Amino acid sequence: MLGTIIDIHDWLDRDQQTSYEERLARDRAVLARSPSGDAARVLAWWRAMNAEGGHGVRVDRARRQAAIVLCFAGLLAGWIGGAAAFAYDGGAPINLLVVLGVLVVAPGGLALVSLLAAAARGAGWSVFGDRISVTSIGRWGLAWISRYAGGHFDLSRNAVSRTGFWQLFVFSQYFALCFFAGVLIVGLGMVAFTDLAFGWSSTLRIDAEHVYQWFATLAAPWSEWWRDAAPTLELVRESRYYRLESGSVEAQRAAALGGWWPFVLACLLVWGLVPRLVMLVLGRVRLRRALEAYLLGNAEVVALLDRLQSPDVSFTDEHETENRAPSTGVPPPLAVPTGRDTVWLGWNGALDTPTARDWLASMSAGPVIALGSLDSDAEIASRLAGLKGAKRVVVGAKGWEPPTLELTDFLRQVRSSVGESCTLVIVPVALEGGVDQASRAIFGDAIKRLADARIYVGSPA
Repeated sequence: MLGTIIDIHDWLDRDQQTSYEERLARDRAVLARSPSGDAARVLAWWRAMNAEGGHGVRVDRARRQAAIVLCFAGLLAGWIGGAAAFAYDGGAPINLLVVLGVLVVAPGGLALVSLLAAAARGAGWSVFGDRISVTSIGRWGLAWISRYAGGHFDLSRNAVSRTGFWQLFVFSQYFALCFFAGVLIVGLGMVAFTDLAFGWSSTLRIDAEHVYQWFATLAAPWSEWWRDAAPTLELVRESRYYRLESGSVEAQRAAALGGWWPFVLACLLVWGLVPRLVMLVLGRVRLRRALEAYLLGNAEVVALLDRLQSPDVSFTDEHETENRAPSTGVPPPLAVPTGRDTVWLGWNGALDTPTARDWLASMSAGPVIALGSLDSDAEIASRLAGLKGAKRVVVGAKGWEPPTLELTDFLRQVRSSVGESCTLVIVPVALEGGVDQASRAIFGDAIKRLADARIYVGSPA
């Protein structure tokens, strides 16, 4: 999906050269039936467009390659780690404390770090979460994607950073799952084809009772239904060994020491493999949401959704002839959202001229809320309070004047009042009542400083 998103963004950026009226007719014809959900709607439109991909193909290929490489590396690391942990030459038994420390406790610590990074990011501490996540193996795969994205996957941007974090999280789980798979393959092979003996040993003065409590805590999830994998106090006492001991181990004790393998296998499954499976499901769900946010956090995608969702109004001369009497000197309607869900705001009298009022009447724009820089902040806030829940707000500003700081502050106030999901359209109005085409680029540069993906400059039909 990441590659598809990059291709959609690129294609829509190039498509700005097409007139608004052509885009409106084309997009509605392509997507006759609109599915529910903004992301699903955009993806359905893209599939119907059947446009040729670009960098996205390379990015998706890089994602697959990174996943394969990380899975292979995880299997290899698990194979090597398992072979080292289960190495047994017939002398001293395999130390359970070392096996569990290397194969369960250490990976569990890394999993805890990943969860802390995810929790920190969810709590809004993205910088802290990103710093913790540098311990993740998945950063190799993320670097691979960034390399093949051709500059289209800038991790300094918020939406991309969120996507990158969860992609890194998922990649890390691929590696971890394959690591435990490699360990389990080696462990089962050693159990099946050799006679392993397990025990525990430590230089520290640790009582067998304390070690039993540790093992019993680990075995708590399965002790009731898999009793063979839950050690007893007698087995723990009998399994302690010292490397200075001499003499062979009697057959009965050797068989008992070999009976530890179900406990080791259960620890690897329950405390190693299962948590990583849960984390992978969590990561994929969060990655999907992050990708949708990345897709919809593009101004051209927002404009596309407006074209697909706004009422089907034709802006041609034939339409005007059928629906209203000819009027000389009245400019053509503006190709911006109209209808009951659209609210019009006039800033500093931009929509108060007679020609502007005629122009608005031709669009059936409805009443205009007039506000200006002379109004107090409390008065503006009071009049904007009723806009909560509006889907689209069109702000008319004087196109013959450059956008000022008062205008951008007003737009921020509007955004605060209407919420994040509302689309804002800024319209630079000309003296004769239409859009000031020459001012569109100037206003576009001004609103870029707002860093708001759901605001754009209106275009003439």
